[in-house]
Amino acid sequence: MTTTARREDTKPARKLPWILEMYRSDVAKKWIMAVSGVILLGYIAAHMLGNMKLYFGAEEINHYGESLRDLGGDLVPRTHLLWIMRIGLTAAFAVHIHAAYSLTRPRACKFLRVNEYAACMWMAKAAVSPIRMIHRRWVRGTRSPPRSRSASP
Repeated sequence: MTTTARREDTKPARKLPWILEMYRSDVAKKWIMAVSGVILLGYIAAHMLGNMKLYFGAEEINHYGESLRDLGGDLVPRTHLLWIMRIGLTAAFAVHIHAAYSLTRPRACKFLRVNEYAACMWMAKAAVSPIRMIHRRWVRGTRSPPRSRSASP
C-alpha cells in the first residue's frame, strides 16, 4: 500500500477575503443586486424630486444646486460629500451590472438536461441581446446587416 506524501514546496491555496468569498455565491449576488437596485432607485427618486424645483423658478433651482454643493454643512469641506455620493452611485451601478451579467451567463445551464438547456440558453441570450443591440447601434455606429430576402421562383 503506497501513500502519496505531500511535497514540501507546494503552498496551500490562499483564502480569499470573506467579502469576495461571499460574492462567489449566486445568493449573495442577488442580494447585492437588490441592494444596489434600491440605491439606484433612491437616486432616481431624489433626482426627480430635486428637478421638480424647476417649476418653482430659476431662484429655487439655483438654491437647490447650492444646497447640494453645501451638503454636510461645516462637517466636511464643500462638495466633498457630493463627490462621495457620486462615487458610491457609480460603484452601485457597476456592481449591479456585474451581478446581473454574472447571474445570466450561460454557465448556469451547464448541468441541465437537453430540453432544459435550450430554455436556459434562450433566457441567457434574451437577457444579453438588448446590450448587444445597444453596443452595435450607438457604440460602434453600425446596425445589424439587413436580412436577404430570397426570391421565390
